Amino acid sequence: AFVIAITSDFIPRLVYAYKYGPCAGQGEAGQKCMVGYVNASLSVFRISDFENRSEPESDGSEFSGTPLKYCRYRDYRDPPHSLVPYGYTLQFWHVLAARLAFIIVFEHLVFCIKHLISYLIPDLPKDLRDRMRREKYLIQEMMYEAELERLQKERKERKKNGKAHHNEWP
Repeated sequence: AFVIAITSDFIPRLVYAYKYGPCAGQGEAGQKCMVGYVNASLSVFRISDFENRSEPESDGSEFSGTPLKYCRYRDYRDPPHSLVPYGYTLQFWHVLAARLAFIIVFEHLVFCIKHLISYLIPDLPKDLRDRMRREKYLIQEMMYEAELERLQKERKERKKNGKAHHNEWP
């Protein structure tokens, strides 16, 4: 559940399709509902905000002819000109909540399926369970017979020795 929720793009796509995309609030999803997803999943970073030690070696002019001012990266952050630069957006929190909900639902689903399978498939085959019950029954029968023989021998010996009581069992 964690691997699927954190590493896959499945949950952010669903959040975008149902909450932020062109079909948001309509209860439908499809290819047309994902228009603009890449742009919505990328954040903007001002290149001049780099620290001195992590500044890029090139200004990007070899690609576009003019120096680049911004770069895009995969995250849900506010742009540099907002009130809280590079703070988390509401979409980030929606995606995080959806990921946590997915983890909980998926985990419970797996446990329910596991318990259903363990209920449906017995630990012992029926014929082996029957044989074990039969063996237990035979052992109890042998123990009762042995105890009965012992008591009958004791009774006979008491009668021989003249210590017989008339309220004795058996």
